[in-house]
Amino acid sequence: MVGLYTPQDAYIGNLVGALDQINSGVTTLFDWCHIVNTPAHADAAVDALKEAGIRAIFAYGTPMALFGTKEPHPADARRMRRERLSSSEALVTMALAIRGTDFAPGTAEADITFARDLGVIASFHVACAKHGPRPQSMQSLAQQGLLGKDINLVHANFLSADEFRLVANHGATVSVTPEVEMQMGLGLPPTGAVLAAGAELNIGTDVVTGVSTDMFTQMRFLIQTQRALANDEFHRREVMPDKLAVTVADALELATIRGA
Repeated sequence: MVGLYTPQDAYIGNLVGALDQINSGVTTLFDWCHIVNTPAHADAAVDALKEAGIRAIFAYGTPMALFGTKEPHPADARRMRRERLSSSEALVTMALAIRGTDFAPGTAEADITFARDLGVIASFHVACAKHGPRPQSMQSLAQQGLLGKDINLVHANFLSADEFRLVANHGATVSVTPEVEMQMGLGLPPTGAVLAAGAELNIGTDVVTGVSTDMFTQMRFLIQTQRALANDEFHRREVMPDKLAVTVADALELATIRGA
């Protein structure tokens, strides 16, 4: 199926997706694009974002076939940065969507170095779904100088409290997508643990063919799930729920200014 997905398909998907986000009241999106089978796919995805008129970060990813390999991140990202997305002030800017420590062990150092050479954020999925031991903890990433303000961790459902503290201490950010994390069995959103550690958190929507596209639904999922966890903690340990819950104001901030 990967080989059948054309640049035109990428264009249509990004255009419809971006217009849907505008219709849902979203002003800025992060396009975690991992259907970059060829440079033409990347160009088509960027063309669609620009045509939609939304403010966007195009996160240049890889072909899905590269997940699980030690192949380097597509070098064409350098061309994209130089020729099409060179400005950090334009309506559409650039990041790298890398495979990360769980989905392509042994590639994180080179891929993060590549992102830093380009002067862009590196984002990767981590600790989502219990698929076995993770090859690198946040501690090992920190020791290698791979954690910083230019690193964005996606989902992070099974990171420990100590790991979230390391994330916070190094200024990395965490993005959760509450509805799809439960729908896909990735794990419960780690909202409370991230906030307790003092790390920067934002929320988003993901895989909108199967979940809601609007941020209000995501905020509701975030609040209800964290309140359920807080109440469960109260019943088990008599920790007051108001010390663990997320307020409506918290959720609104996470979906807006904290995301920005």
